Amino acid sequence: MIMITTSIRSYLLALSLGLTAFSSNMVAKSVDPVVLKINGKSVHKSEFEYIYNKNNSNYAIEKKSLEDYLELFVNYKLKVVEAESLGLDTTKAFKDELRGYRTQLAQPYLVDRSVDEQLIKEAYERLTESVSVRHILVKLSPESTDKERKAAYSKISSLRDEVIKGADFSEVAKKSSDCPSSSKGGDLGFISGFMTVYPFESAAYNTPVGEISSIVETKFGYHIIQVDDRRADVGELLVAHIMKEVPRKATPEQIEASKRVVEDCLERVSKGEDFASLAKEFSDDKYSASKGGELSWFGVNRLPKPFEEAAYALEVGGLSSVVRTDYGWHLIKLIDKRSVSSFEDKRAEIIRKLANDERASKGKMALIDRLRKEYNVTKYQQSLDEVLNVASQMSDSSLIAAAPSMTKPLITIKESSYSQGDYINYIVSKGNNTNIKEQLKSKIGEYENDMIIKYEDQHLESKYSEFNNLMQEYRDGILLFEVSNAQVWDKASKDTAGLNRFFQENRAKYTFDTPRFKGYILQCKDQETAQRVRTIIATTPIDSLNSRIKSEINNESVVARVTKGLYSKGDNKIVDALHFNVSKLDASGELTDISLLGKELVDAPEEYTDVKGLVTADYQNWLEKQWVESLRNKYKVKVNKKVVKSINQE
Repeated sequence: MIMITTSIRSYLLALSLGLTAFSSNMVAKSVDPVVLKINGKSVHKSEFEYIYNKNNSNYAIEKKSLEDYLELFVNYKLKVVEAESLGLDTTKAFKDELRGYRTQLAQPYLVDRSVDEQLIKEAYERLTESVSVRHILVKLSPESTDKERKAAYSKISSLRDEVIKGADFSEVAKKSSDCPSSSKGGDLGFISGFMTVYPFESAAYNTPVGEISSIVETKFGYHIIQVDDRRADVGELLVAHIMKEVPRKATPEQIEASKRVVEDCLERVSKGEDFASLAKEFSDDKYSASKGGELSWFGVNRLPKPFEEAAYALEVGGLSSVVRTDYGWHLIKLIDKRSVSSFEDKRAEIIRKLANDERASKGKMALIDRLRKEYNVTKYQQSLDEVLNVASQMSDSSLIAAAPSMTKPLITIKESSYSQGDYINYIVSKGNNTNIKEQLKSKIGEYENDMIIKYEDQHLESKYSEFNNLMQEYRDGILLFEVSNAQVWDKASKDTAGLNRFFQENRAKYTFDTPRFKGYILQCKDQETAQRVRTIIATTPIDSLNSRIKSEINNESVVARVTKGLYSKGDNKIVDALHFNVSKLDASGELTDISLLGKELVDAPEEYTDVKGLVTADYQNWLEKQWVESLRNKYKVKVNKKVVKSINQE
């Protein structure tokens, strides 16, 4: 049976989103013969071939022959046709769910995956090497005017000329840099991947040791970078520490008193006392103290430099001397160290970080650049000038009202045209209906890019046969789930009369090879409580039993516990001891009065509820078989055997 449950749907989505490359069969074939028809509706060879080979890959649990799989596929498609006849493909819930899946499945097709793959590899390489840098910053803000930007660029150019001609970089940084690191001569220490913004990181890694970078622009302003050293990444450390805080305006006496506490801890640990216990008692870092002083894993440039240098100098299990930082005095114990994980292990983490990084858009922009040429994208400057001219003479509300009448093409993408009015509506749709005139000037590039991606998205099914097949699979899978749930799964679980009838007609199938105990396990505080519980069991329907025991017996504290079930030897220690007599009863604990209430079933269940799971599964299979037979009679199936024989079995 071909079935897509909720969990299988999630698996398919994860598998599809994990594609890093597309198959060579990317462009839809011009000739795609019909492999079968159901009720006159054609199913093409490409769809069957795609589903067959996907479900008979090396990862398949059970491979099927082509003939066997064709039978399953016909049953699958019959159910989909039935779902369509019931109108399940027209509901809002179905359309919303399919639209949501399509949005996610389309994402790998809307970026240049080769660019993304290069960025992933580049990021990993940078995680394996650290670069020691210092920099000079001339600060800018997003609101800086063109005049301010020009002045800032002129300043950073002059500073670069100064250091290129021999001025000491550190002294120039102290005198002229806008970064807090200027007091340290611009020294940022060792950095590695993801520790700084991407343009800065790239400039640092692309500049040779001892040289000065070209001018780098980031969201903070303009930088020049001097690279002092490079080394293989030293990995990450796991440490514990004991810290005594030194207040900012502490007196010499207070500073010395804090130091003596840490020195005393060092002496006590050296004599064999437990580091974690001392951290809990003395450390002022309360968060880590509660964990015996343990910090999270960290790498270079994550903690104060004196702390970091002392920690990296240790061997595993070693203790530092007393270390001073801006926070206070520390005693450090190295618990463990690790090198950078393998590329395969690090890959998922890198992808998550890239998604929140400036380089996240690079794959998308590379695709846009390629599509701009492929689709011969044209922007009509005259039409844009006309929009800007009209906008300058109208209020924003009048411009919005005039948009439908402004029909001249502004951008063409292959055969599609996007008008002046479309552009105005695009600006309005962004939700900021103030200062529309300025937005019309500044957002034309963004609009063009968005329309290119929109056009590509709208044509994925016709451009990529793999995506078309994937969407067909998801569409049919959702319909299959809904119609099967209604006709088989949900129906079987709720049809108590049908389950009982099926059980009675097939009683011989449900026999026991060994006896079973059927009934209740009673664990009570005393005999009086046990008797009250027995009375409640005798007079209460099973679905109300727990609530009545809770309200009448366990209303203040738990003095009784009742468990109902069907047990064979070895299933439960209490039943083994009291009914099967194969072990001794352990009556330790507060509920010491332990007894059973029930009977032995020798070789067969009394009712279907005794074996409900088995009966339900068999009843579902029976319903499924009856349903498929009815669909085979209801809908005409015609198979093109010649096309079936031509199926490519990978």
